[in-house]
Amino acid sequence: MTDDTTASETTLSSKSTSNWIYARSHIASAIMIGAILYLLFKYPEQMKQDWQRWTLLGLVLARVVATLFLVLKAKSEKTTLTNQRLRLKSGILSVESSDIELYRVKDILLRQNPIQRMLGLGDVRIMTTDKLNPELYLRCLPAAAEFRELLRNQVELVRDKKRVREVDMNMEASEPAADA
Repeated sequence: MTDDTTASETTLSSKSTSNWIYARSHIASAIMIGAILYLLFKYPEQMKQDWQRWTLLGLVLARVVATLFLVLKAKSEKTTLTNQRLRLKSGILSVESSDIELYRVKDILLRQNPIQRMLGLGDVRIMTTDKLNPELYLRCLPAAAEFRELLRNQVELVRDKKRVREVDMNMEASEPAADA
């Protein structure tokens, strides 16, 4: 028997974390690899013993593997927005998946540093009433401003459809106490 809610679910947006999140690491890798290769080819007579060359080549290989791992890690972090929920999936070997019902979203915050604004990227922080994921932090999303707006609009549509309203039960001292 098929559930009617999942049958009508449609994907509105699907994004992976941008590799710009690891830009510093990629730049450091490029500098390190370039410097080592420069030393190997410019001064081969200085490295008379094989272990010296192999050590430097091992460092290059380790840095290449680390960079490829970061690229795979960024591509494995997927955020999918449907008309009913927000789906998060991450992991290279072990995969973790999580679903947040949209009516549980309380607040959405977008942060963009100057470089992210130039590249059209941003960090989206989502506060929810979900027990497992009370706060989500989606880092370095492409078209983050549009994603935030799409998420906000979809949250309102789902809340209206399900007739769900957010009520804060936080009683502040701002309300005067009733005299007896």
